[in-house]
Amino acid sequence: MQWWCSAQGVPWSWQWRPYPGVWLFMLAVVALYLIILRREEAARAAPAFHAVGSRSGPHPRWRPVAGWVGLALSWLALDWPLGTLGAGYLSSVHSVQFLLLTFIAPPLLLLGLGPRALAVPGRARRSPVAGILAAALLFNVVVIATHMPRVVDRLMPTQAGAFAIDAAWLTAGLIFWRPVLLTGRPFHPLARIGYIFWGTLAHTGIGVYFLLSDFPVYRVFELAPPIPGLDPASDQQLAGGIMELVGMLIIFGAVSLVALQWMQRENELERENRERLAAGQERRGE
Repeated sequence: MQWWCSAQGVPWSWQWRPYPGVWLFMLAVVALYLIILRREEAARAAPAFHAVGSRSGPHPRWRPVAGWVGLALSWLALDWPLGTLGAGYLSSVHSVQFLLLTFIAPPLLLLGLGPRALAVPGRARRSPVAGILAAALLFNVVVIATHMPRVVDRLMPTQAGAFAIDAAWLTAGLIFWRPVLLTGRPFHPLARIGYIFWGTLAHTGIGVYFLLSDFPVYRVFELAPPIPGLDPASDQQLAGGIMELVGMLIIFGAVSLVALQWMQRENELERENRERLAAGQERRGE
């Protein structure tokens, strides 16, 4: 019985393979997610909810949907067939897994939790810049370490090693995207935009390296049982293209959303200032 997707060296077939370890892991994640959601609902119903520094207002209906979509995408990235193909057959699918577990699923999961879970903790408010820099640094370290040939070639053939890489991606993604979505004393939008660009430098460099490399980088994919229509060198270039194109679309999409929210906030402040000015003029006229 194989519990987690890993490089096994057997010819690829589209016959479904069960991975109980993936199911148990996702069930544990769903259970933890439900516990946090229930605590969020209880906290929103409590009178002290506004004292934690979170934004007030009703909980948008799209937030729970975003969270469940994030869970579904996480499962898709880990289970058959993506999990199997990305673990030991195609570097391009491995890149798709990386993007799903670090760039797409984590922000959706965080959005689904709601504002209280994203509020800045009291201790973190004392040194927010240090926390942001640490999150970006950790993310870059994880991205670089999990893409080093020695690490990938040694860990992917073992179930524990493949699980370690997948879990590191998902954890690092949650840590990285949390500062972007923080509520309560939010960071300046320009700082968020700079954080997104700086925090994804390693990902961009790895994608370029895949595109420009003349030979396959990973032995585990170079020596994998061949899949008709795609040789290892072309597969690696495809992986680099996916990393660059899809990754940059996600990055610029996130930056655009931050800029849009910034503009909306500035418009709201300008309207509030006009209303206050008009109210003051009316009082003076009376």
